[in-house]
Amino acid sequence: MKFLARTACSLALFVSAAGISFAQAPAPATPDPATQVGRKALTDYLNSVGYKETAARRALMAKITTRAQAEARQREVRTKIFNLLGTEPKRVPLNPRITGSTTLPDGVRVDKVIFDSQPNFPITALLYTPANPGAQKFPAIVMAPGNPEQAMKAWLKNSPLDGTQMVSDEANVLRQAQNQFGAFQWYDVIFNREISPRIRIIYLAMNYESGPLFSRFVFYHTDRGWIVTSFDFNFDDTKILPLTVE
Repeated sequence: MKFLARTACSLALFVSAAGISFAQAPAPATPDPATQVGRKALTDYLNSVGYKETAARRALMAKITTRAQAEARQREVRTKIFNLLGTEPKRVPLNPRITGSTTLPDGVRVDKVIFDSQPNFPITALLYTPANPGAQKFPAIVMAPGNPEQAMKAWLKNSPLDGTQMVSDEANVLRQAQNQFGAFQWYDVIFNREISPRIRIIYLAMNYESGPLFSRFVFYHTDRGWIVTSFDFNFDDTKILPLTVE
């Protein structure tokens, strides 16, 4: 499942505590099931392969209990990756530049960013940051390329939810969204609620070709930084979004 183009950069989202008003989204058109048969068959097959590989990797990782074992695993994986790539990419200056900026009504700044991943290979991204962040730190959401499991891994780094059944269940909802609505395109921040200095809830609309999927992330600030402690996805906005937004 592609959340961004294969070579697209991860998108970091830093949001402020300002709220915005919203209206209930209209019911999306339902794609013709007959046109989804081939897509579903391919997706199911690739998922079955991925599940087996993920289970094997999880069993292997469970056996790693020491630093030496972890470092040996790192060397093994690094060697395998570069064997598959053919050569280790050269480190080059990123040469980041901003080609345009805008500020949304809820106080979020959006910068159009380009940087060089390799010579003559520019990467584009949108960077969302608070328009007036001051010295305060904010949680971030990284939209990473890859399948739902890879996206979950990026979202749940250092989270106690990593590896739980909840993650698999919610990954299935993301697959259902693509099967029903087509390819993922982008997302919108609907509301960012600061419950306390250590707790924030972010509501998103994840936009696909023919309909939205609504999501809610709960962030908690630990000594190591912000982590996700709860999240869920639903096609029904009333099961995700707060009843009122001031």
